[in-house]
Amino acid sequence: LFRSGSIRIGVQGLELTMTMNGIWKRAFGIDFLAFGNGIISITIKPGVPLPGLELGGEVRVGKIDSGKEIIAQCYLGFDPVLPRRNYFYGKINRLTIGALLEAFEIDLSLPSCLADSGLPNGLEVSFAFDARELVPSGIVIPQGLVLNGTINILGWTLKMYVNVGLPRGIKIDIRMDPLNLAGGALKLYKSRSESNVGPLLVADITLLPPHVNVTAAGYVSLFFGLLEREIFLQITNTHFIFWVRGRFFLFDALLKVRASYGSLQDASFQVYGLLSTEWLDKIRRDALNIIDNAAKEATRRISAAQNEVRAAESKFDAAVATLRDKRNNVNQLCGYELAIACAWDAHHGIAVA
Repeated sequence: LFRSGSIRIGVQGLELTMTMNGIWKRAFGIDFLAFGNGIISITIKPGVPLPGLELGGEVRVGKIDSGKEIIAQCYLGFDPVLPRRNYFYGKINRLTIGALLEAFEIDLSLPSCLADSGLPNGLEVSFAFDARELVPSGIVIPQGLVLNGTINILGWTLKMYVNVGLPRGIKIDIRMDPLNLAGGALKLYKSRSESNVGPLLVADITLLPPHVNVTAAGYVSLFFGLLEREIFLQITNTHFIFWVRGRFFLFDALLKVRASYGSLQDASFQVYGLLSTEWLDKIRRDALNIIDNAAKEATRRISAAQNEVRAAESKFDAAVATLRDKRNNVNQLCGYELAIACAWDAHHGIAVA
């Protein structure tokens, strides 16, 4: 398995090293497994209780040479005598449900939010006091701590790049998607007014030459707005801005700190704070509006009912007048008939009682 090896023995101690160049395909007769670029190194020195160690390699799973394999690399070094030689390196090219199915050529259709969950662009983590190149893989580990990758959880993503290389400098870029769960029970935005952008942290700091540029912004809302927090921070070579605003049930609070400077020694800070019940006042105004609208609606309905009663009374009066007119017509008709009868009787000499 190992292509080269060496054993060194001397007054400095014992060193055993074995390396493997290249990739061993169909490892142990398994079609979907390969590994290689390995190293094992053990160093034993007189008077040192712990041995020095270098260990690492590369593993591939899936259909080999298809270009769709899952590739993982991991290397570490430990030196009990010279701690600055300690290092760690780990990387995976991608790791999602969809990537695993694709690597093993499994034809299964999944929703994209589920298929892309995991590490769609892979993840890389490394640490070294001094930059170094690994043998036999040829991987170069930069000085400092490096974290680079994307995390996807059911469509929600977190992208991060962190490079802490003191004393050279610090670079941080962390961004996440906006989040809104359960119709507003949990909200996570860049700010209250920017619901289409998620929270972020960006920092670029160097010591030589001195340079500072830090920006952080985030907003979180819980229980449909009963609890809110919004934070903004910006630090540069020329100014400092920080403010935090929050809501705790019925109260709103705001704190602002600002400074402009040529250096921190001559900085002039301005501080502003506010505690208000604006939200409570809004609730009161909304309640009054609801009551006022309800009263107006009740008045409108009472007025409409009164108009209907008046209309009904007018119809009733009109009906009574019509009946009265008809009764007068009937009485008048009866009077005409009686007069005719009397005239008839008189003409024929019939006495009328």
